Amino acid sequence: MKKIVQKCLARSAKRILVREKPLIIAVTGSLGKTSTKQAIATVLGETFSIRAIQKNYNTELGVPLSILNLPSAGKSFFGWLDVLLRAWLRSLYTRRRHPDMLVLEM
Repeated sequence: MKKIVQKCLARSAKRILVREKPLIIAVTGSLGKTSTKQAIATVLGETFSIRAIQKNYNTELGVPLSILNLPSAGKSFFGWLDVLLRAWLRSLYTRRRHPDMLVLEM
């Protein structure tokens, strides 16, 4: 089930990235990723429209959730169904403006 959710979220996130073409700043490493991500977002956020999720979403599920700006559903089956539906709808229809840049922790 987890692999299906990962694939569906990845497809939805990819559709948004292809359509919106935001600049992606990826922060990797073993220490200090969250602090670095927040510092980059703070500095660039003064000039650009930025999205940097506050939580530590640096997993195969978390990165697409960050791109889609959706919360994790934890262990709730129905919560994940809701997340998948919202992800699919967001990938098809843009109601609000997508940010110019994404600062992602990987």
